[in-house]
Amino acid sequence: LTGKNIVGIVANGNTITVAVDFSDQGGNANRGIFRSTDGGNSFAQVGAGAGLPTGSAFDLVQVPSDPNTLYTSLSGGSTNGIYKSINGGANWTKVSDAAIDALLGNSTNNVEFATGIFGNVYVGILNNSSVVGLFRSGDSGATWTAMDLPGTTEGGSFQGLTGFNLHFSITADPNDQNVVYVGGGSNAAGNSIGSQGFSGRLFRGNATSAAGSQWVHLTDSNSQGPAGGGTANRTAPHADSRDLAFDANGDLIEGDDGGVFRRTSPRDNTGDWFSANGNLSTIEAHDVAYDSVSNTVITANQDNGTTIQTASGSQLWRVFTGGDGGDILVDDVSLAGSNQSIRYSSFQNLGAFRRSTWDAAGNFVSVAFPALTLQGGGGNLVPFFITPTALNAIDPQRIVIQGQNGVYESLNQGDTISNVSGNAGVGSILQDAIAYGGRRNNADNAEVLWVGSGSNVYFRSAAGNLAAVTSDPTTQTVRDLTIDVDDWATAFIIDQDQVFQTTNMGAAWMDVTGNLMSFANELYSITYFASATVDALLVGTDRGVFAASTTDFTTWVRIGDEALPNVIVDELDWDAADDLLVAGTMGRGAWMLTGLTAELVNLVGPARLNVTITPDAIAENGGLATGTVSRNGSLANPLVVDLISSDPGEASVPAQVTILAGEATATFTITGVDDATADGTQIVTITAQSAGFADGMGDIGVIDNETANLTLVITPSTIPENGGTAIATLTRRSGPLNSLELYGDLIVTLSSSDTTELGLPSSVTIADGQSSLSFAVFAIDDLIPDGTQTVTVTATAGGYANGIETVDVTDDEALTLTISPLQISENGGVATGTVTRHVGTVGDLVVQLSSSDTTEATVPATVVIRNGQTSATFQIT
Repeated sequence: LTGKNIVGIVANGNTITVAVDFSDQGGNANRGIFRSTDGGNSFAQVGAGAGLPTGSAFDLVQVPSDPNTLYTSLSGGSTNGIYKSINGGANWTKVSDAAIDALLGNSTNNVEFATGIFGNVYVGILNNSSVVGLFRSGDSGATWTAMDLPGTTEGGSFQGLTGFNLHFSITADPNDQNVVYVGGGSNAAGNSIGSQGFSGRLFRGNATSAAGSQWVHLTDSNSQGPAGGGTANRTAPHADSRDLAFDANGDLIEGDDGGVFRRTSPRDNTGDWFSANGNLSTIEAHDVAYDSVSNTVITANQDNGTTIQTASGSQLWRVFTGGDGGDILVDDVSLAGSNQSIRYSSFQNLGAFRRSTWDAAGNFVSVAFPALTLQGGGGNLVPFFITPTALNAIDPQRIVIQGQNGVYESLNQGDTISNVSGNAGVGSILQDAIAYGGRRNNADNAEVLWVGSGSNVYFRSAAGNLAAVTSDPTTQTVRDLTIDVDDWATAFIIDQDQVFQTTNMGAAWMDVTGNLMSFANELYSITYFASATVDALLVGTDRGVFAASTTDFTTWVRIGDEALPNVIVDELDWDAADDLLVAGTMGRGAWMLTGLTAELVNLVGPARLNVTITPDAIAENGGLATGTVSRNGSLANPLVVDLISSDPGEASVPAQVTILAGEATATFTITGVDDATADGTQIVTITAQSAGFADGMGDIGVIDNETANLTLVITPSTIPENGGTAIATLTRRSGPLNSLELYGDLIVTLSSSDTTELGLPSSVTIADGQSSLSFAVFAIDDLIPDGTQTVTVTATAGGYANGIETVDVTDDEALTLTISPLQISENGGVATGTVTRHVGTVGDLVVQLSSSDTTEATVPATVVIRNGQTSATFQIT
């Protein structure tokens, strides 16, 4: 089946039958019906011996109630007609009549079937992409009756289902054997059924209705067109119907160029159309561009116009213009100082080519429509369906446009253009091969222009016309082209299945495809990536995006492998400032890969090893961690990696580990080692080495398990506040035996719980080789009679338990007074007062005395507590 276009498939156990309408190989031997009876391991063409002539088979259907009954058609061969099998495709019988056979021929480019459970079969025939016949059989193909052709009457003229041959769908009503549904291209806005735009064109047919009134519209107005047609709210799906089917709820499901839509109540005009796309991302984004001012993406889409991301990272998009989107350009340089960007867009054939301005929030600001006024000769620009355009990499005021009849250059944002190529026009819808403006030898050159036209490459390095390069790299269509961002003389092109490089402005080319085609079948897009670490070539294929280092093209690797689907990547846009790559895919929307530099360094950068460790800390007495060593580049062979611990006394690793062939990583065990030393947590570096690879390194913390503490002793434990001192001795100890610790200088921070009572140094250092030191603490006279105060001294050092001791500081301001007796006669009575000091006995202490009422009792002015005495007495009279 390689190279064959499969348009229908029926699977029944190990029997698989397929229909092929054309093949890359050509000829009748490569089209028709093919069948496998071994689960798809091998296929054989079903031919004349089984009742089938040669020709193209456009569809293959199975009867819902009988899986062995199949229908197909053959045309463009020896005997055109509709054929039926009742034994699962092994044998076939022609069941069509002359009216059907007359419509099948070389101009037939689609035939579609619908089958029901009542023996009813419908067939629609398209010649030159228009429905020319629609037939029904109510007896399993024995007889056929022509139905009216579905369509509308516009201005007195009937308009049927026309358009592209793939835009036709048909399905039978599951409950009514006489009702059938069909879809085609698009309605025109304001037509006879009230269409509001170029929307879906679908109809419901009833074979029992009188001829001329068998069809009503399934879309738009229920008050215009034939009675019974329309919808409740004038709705319609996207244009260009591809398939129809009923779901379990009885709703009609349609697939079209806009995705998936649901029609409620399809048997009358009370239902409506609703999108069922959800998160399917069905857009065919054939062109993409990134706007670094708003950090959003713009896409140009097949049949879905130009769409704009509403916010950075959002999956919500809005339509800017409809139709088939044209090529997109974003100038995020010219107005960047005003936080604005300029976007160029159009629809098919460069329609409504516009230059719009947007702000940093992604809001529309203004629009202009460049006149594209021709200056000089060469004839007017003839646009292509998708007209390639390019923005100058040096001067964004300049753009080029490649029409069917040549390349046109504008120096003023498209206001005027001039032909610079003669006839180097775009030659294929798959061709978008322009590079404009570049650098070489650290100098800008806005005149550089490379263009692919058909299978040829054109180039200029100075102002003027393009010229064909002197060496022709391929005979296939040049699909895309890119240049080295630092050397415009180096260019790369792709055709369907090859990558070529020139380093001398096209004088010679070399094939750098390497192993790329072992992953992909076709190539679609190419871009050059440059960074301080690695330069790489990126190619979009039908299997995702692949990269190769520009120093070695023999090995290509897929990037973004964890996210990007297996899908055609039709366009790539690299943004250096935001370090990302945007990919436009055919059928899966737009995708973004951030952190592009790191991705490419890992995949195609210089060979290097990387080490990661989990967890990042372990205990030293047998703690375990897992190290992972990874490599980039080729995985073809096993790689032996040497492992080294920066401190084997703290953490050990095996001497080697092997990364197996086909693997990028290997794991190993890191074990904590008990060093019997209180050294706190130690950081150990694990290094991975292998010849030809840059070393990989990872750090792990090894947590100490030895007990380390400080002890503090202060002698004496009580001192007076007036000049008292004591000696503190600080000792460091560690290990299970609390042995003396001698290694390294140890800075110890000291603190006093009451600095108004006791002073001490802010820190001390126990020197390397010493286990202890002594320092003085001293009492502070606070002049407050507050009695004895207990002060806590704390010694603190990292990795050690604190040392704590207390000191009592006695108060020298405290005096007590006693009187005896407590009562005396006022007429000469006498009492004795005793005053006592409680702190120290050194020196005479003069104590002042006073009476609160000298008219009642008198005392001497002073009394002296003599040296060595704690008290003295006096008389009260």
